[in-house]
Amino acid sequence: MNKKLIVGYITQNDSNWLKYSLESIESIADKIIIVDGGSETRHLNKMNGFIDGNEKYLVINNPFPGNNGAQYKVLLEEIMKHKTSNEDWCLIIDSDEVIDDNSHLLKEYMDNKDGKNIYSIRMNHCVNDLRHVDATMAGAPRFAPDYIHHVLGRFFKLKDNIFFPTTEHTIIQGFSELEQGIIDDVVLWHYGKCKNMYDLKCKFEMNLQRSNMHNKTFLTWWFNSFRDGKYPVRELVSLQDHPSVIKREFYIKDDKK
Repeated sequence: MNKKLIVGYITQNDSNWLKYSLESIESIADKIIIVDGGSETRHLNKMNGFIDGNEKYLVINNPFPGNNGAQYKVLLEEIMKHKTSNEDWCLIIDSDEVIDDNSHLLKEYMDNKDGKNIYSIRMNHCVNDLRHVDATMAGAPRFAPDYIHHVLGRFFKLKDNIFFPTTEHTIIQGFSELEQGIIDDVVLWHYGKCKNMYDLKCKFEMNLQRSNMHNKTFLTWWFNSFRDGKYPVRELVSLQDHPSVIKREFYIKDDKK
C-alpha cells in the first residue's frame, strides 16, 4: 500500500524561515498543508512565490484567534480531508524549524520499523547563532550538556479519533503509551532563538553591494563571527548600567532598592 505523508504547518508572518523549512521537507511530502493565521501581504507574497502554483501545497487562511491550539484543530481537520487510508502519516512542523537532510529515514518509521504509531523527534534549538544549541534540561535552569530534547508527538499515523486539544502549545491526543516511540536519527532544527541571523545575513549582503565604509574582508569577518558565535565582546560590569526603561522591560532588578 502506498502510504502518504502529509506535512502540516501553522504560521504567521514568518515567510523567511518558512521557505527554508518547506525546502527541507518538500521532497518527501505527498501533501503540505499550511494554516496561515493572518500574515501581512509581504509575507503572503513571499510564501506564494515559493509555492508558485505547486499542487502539492494547500494554504488555508484562518485569522489567528490568539490560541494556536485552535489553529492546530483547523489544521488537523484539513489534514484528515486529504487522508487516503489509515496507513497515512502526518508530520507537524513549525515555520522556524528545518528538518535534517536525511528526512527520508522517516519513511522507514512509516513502514512499521518498530511497531509504533506516534513519535517524538529529537530537536536542536539554536541559540543566538548557528554554532550553539540549547544545553539546558527542559524546565530546569541549569547546564545539562548531555540532555537531548525530543519534541513531543510531532510524527504520527493518521488513525481515527485522534485530536488536538484547543489549548496553547497543544500536543496530539488519542494514542496509547505503548504506541509511542522516539526518533533520534532524524533531527528537527529549531531556529526560533536565532532568527536575527536572517536579518544579519540580509544586512551583510546589502553592505557588500553598497558599503563605502567597510571592505569585503571586514564584512565577511563581521558576518562569519556572528554566525559562528565568535564575535569579540566584553562583559558589562553591571546590568545596572542600562537605561531604566531597558531594566524595566527585561526584568533587571535594581539592587540598590
